[in-house]
Amino acid sequence: MDKQIQEIREDVQQAKNEAKKYIQFPVAEVSYLLQQIEIKDKVLGFYADRENWKVGPFRVTEVELDNGKRARTALKGEDTND
Repeated sequence: MDKQIQEIREDVQQAKNEAKKYIQFPVAEVSYLLQQIEIKDKVLGFYADRENWKVGPFRVTEVELDNGKRARTALKGEDTND
């Protein structure tokens, strides 16, 4: 994961834990954005994994079987749960 994203994630968690009234930090919004990054990173990882591009016993790759379903799901902002 990107170092800056990890730092933002830690700052958000710290803000949640401290819950100080003087912090005007959009925790929910940033948490949502971090979740979306995580979903999209997971899908990119699937397509980047060379194992998913190897031809299986039926001469079809995992990527071909997926047919873009994971990408479409992630672009909707939903987790693929894989």
